Amino acid sequence: ISLILKNAIFTPLYVSRITGYKKHVFLKGIIGPLSAAVFAWTVCKAIQFIVKIDSWPSLIATGVTVSFCYAVFAFMLVCTKEERQLVLKSMLSTSMLKYENFDKIESSTMTLVYSFYPYRRKLVFDKR
Repeated sequence: ISLILKNAIFTPLYVSRITGYKKHVFLKGIIGPLSAAVFAWTVCKAIQFIVKIDSWPSLIATGVTVSFCYAVFAFMLVCTKEERQLVLKSMLSTSMLKYENFDKIESSTMTLVYSFYPYRRKLVFDKR
């Protein structure tokens, strides 16, 4: 819990003070991932009340279910419209990717794009 508080509250405030940006700039980026984590925790608690997890298959099935729910939640509510379009296009065909679309996405979601993009060495992660 202390690491969550440190990363969710102290680090953005410290970075905003060091860089001179307003506090809401860094705190705004935490709302999406934090809400997705709370959603995943809620799904875990709901499954715990419904299903008795007492074997490896039930544990694996629960993990897959939570992962799927988290992915759908993050894709629909955390990602921006440009990020969703980029992921869908990259899943359909790598030839449909347009490099100018990479400028529209936020740096916090570069790992999502990185995992779907086949030419990983060509991506630039330092967006300025």
